[in-house]
Parts: sequence; structure tokens; C-alpha cells
Amino acid sequence: MLILKCMILFSFGFLFSGLFDYIQTSNNLTNWPTQTTHPVWVYASSGFGACLIGLLYPLVDQKLKLNINTNWSKCLRSLGAFIGTL
Repeated sequence: MLILKCMILFSFGFLFSGLFDYIQTSNNLTNWPTQTTHPVWVYASSGFGACLIGLLYPLVDQKLKLNINTNWSKCLRSLGAFIGTL
């Protein structure tokens, strides 16, 4: 189960990193030289970061024993604001 969760988190981090890079370059938000792409390790590090955050967040939440009731509308609004700033 843990390996499946790691694979899913890594895939999301890898794909979203490539997607955000594509969106930024297609809208001329970044000034990369023409015909230049990021090396694969940049996308892989985003995947590993997603795994790290996705696996450590529940552990930290258990250790701190915080009971914060957050509804999904607040989470989705903050996600939309984050993507909107990119």
C-alpha cells in the first residue's frame, strides 16, 4: 500500500511540474533560451518532494494531535489561488 501511495504521489509531482513548466513557457512567463528544456532531474525532484510532503504530513499531524476542521471549499480556494499566481 505504501509503495502504491509513493508511486501515485511521485507521478502527480512529476506531471504537475511538467505541466506548470509548459504553462509558464507557453505564456512567456519564463525567459528560457529557445529549444531549451529542463533536465529530467528537475521533474524527478518535484516528484520526490511530493512524496516527502504527502507521506510526512499525516505523520506530523498525528504527532501534534491537531484537530483542525477544514472544509474542502477552503482547500480548493487556496489551491486555485496558488495556481492562479503561477
